Amino acid sequence: MAIEESDDEQDIEEEYDSHHAFMFNLGPPTKIADMVQSAGSDLTDALKVIDQLKAERMKFEEEKDEEIKRLKAQLQEKKIKEIKVQFSEEEFPPLGNSQIARPFMEAEAHYS
Repeated sequence: MAIEESDDEQDIEEEYDSHHAFMFNLGPPTKIADMVQSAGSDLTDALKVIDQLKAERMKFEEEKDEEIKRLKAQLQEKKIKEIKVQFSEEEFPPLGNSQIARPFMEAEAHYS
């Protein structure tokens, strides 16, 4: 026992089928093959671009690391120079004769 469809239902079904057939019809087989080949070519090109971007990123990361090392070395040199200036001979001139320092040291010894 088959179910009979009304004319309206058949029209709706045919319209639906024709619309979706249009949407999913990619064309003749040669056109489909060209599209697949083109997509493969596009994918290959995209992968090449990704590889180039990765290489550039690695290069920039290496340059950044080198710059950081250089700046740290400069900062360390600057700190060393500042420490040397703080404890330079200009601020604390040599006493010269050890006899001059001795009474000061002895006085400290008596008070401690």
